[in-house]
Amino acid sequence: MKKTATITLNDKVITINELTMRQILDFKDRFSTLDMMAGMQELVTMLTDATPEFLIDLAPSELHTIFEKVKEVNADFFALLPLDVLLAGYRDMVIETVRQNLSALSAGSLLPDMAPVHGATA
Repeated sequence: MKKTATITLNDKVITINELTMRQILDFKDRFSTLDMMAGMQELVTMLTDATPEFLIDLAPSELHTIFEKVKEVNADFFALLPLDVLLAGYRDMVIETVRQNLSALSAGSLLPDMAPVHGATA
């Protein structure tokens, strides 16, 4: 039977799901066609019922709490394929994505929808 667990963060109950083999294989195939951030968002929706809007406002320590519960619920999978092995091929991609986002942020182009509207005052 598929495992689940719940944790509560900021008064919200979050369900953590154990991945099925079909989900793992389907995600592996899809991840190669998605950009890094879209891939991570899709993975989060398979692992939890937390929305990206909820997650974006969490502190790193709160995200760590969720990740620890994900590792607990999916312990059998991570025992077969340790996380460091699983992510080994993505290390350079993660570093490059962070570098590009930091460059875009410093250039002021990362969040164009946050730009002030002409004529608006703060």
